[in-house]
Amino acid sequence: MPPKPLLQVEPATRHLDIHTRAQDGSEFIHISRMEDAEVNLERNPLPEAPVEDEDKWKRLSMRPAIYQFTRRALEINTKRDQLKIRFPLRLETLLDVSACRHDWCAFCLGSKLCSEIYSESYLAPIEEIAGQSPYLSVVLHFDYYTLVLLLKYLHEWFIIIGMKEAIGAWVYSVVACMKKSIGSRVRRLVENFYDDCEEYLKVCEDETEIDKLYLISGILDSYFNINLERASEVAIASENDLM
Repeated sequence: MPPKPLLQVEPATRHLDIHTRAQDGSEFIHISRMEDAEVNLERNPLPEAPVEDEDKWKRLSMRPAIYQFTRRALEINTKRDQLKIRFPLRLETLLDVSACRHDWCAFCLGSKLCSEIYSESYLAPIEEIAGQSPYLSVVLHFDYYTLVLLLKYLHEWFIIIGMKEAIGAWVYSVVACMKKSIGSRVRRLVENFYDDCEEYLKVCEDETEIDKLYLISGILDSYFNINLERASEVAIASENDLM
């Protein structure tokens, strides 16, 4: 089953093609998808028929989406300053690292999921608050420390309620705006998130959620070279033992 897109994108209001200049975050994503449709994926071809190992097949089926994500994330980070000008902040105020977990949770996921996560410690408003969609015109304007903090919170929320669609969408967008080069503390956070996705895959029975888990797990592994780095560390340790 092909992966479902995690980014929530508003429908296009005019004709778009790969030569159109995007006017907002949603148009940027629509045009990006058109460009990605023309990308040659020969370096990561899909098998003609499902392999016997369903887990392996799922991971193979995510390769085009992971490749598309990595390509787009690298472009975002290369052209960050230009994109921030093209897609100005669409909110009057933006949360920062000083905001509490409850505020961030309600902002990203909405008051309903926030109540589910924090139960009695969160005083839900009378009128339900909808979560903010993770558009580029929002996420691009977070600084590095805010992106890391938000990824930390998203990991915590995932542990409590699983890979809900809103959590998957926010992880996708936050990681896309992060640089590949990260310090040891952030790497531990990313690796823990990856490991927890892999563990949850062993017990998750919801097919839609399973697809999101494979995609997010694959993105974290591929973008931050988790298993490659671990294999390198094991090889170095083995060489040291032989000395």
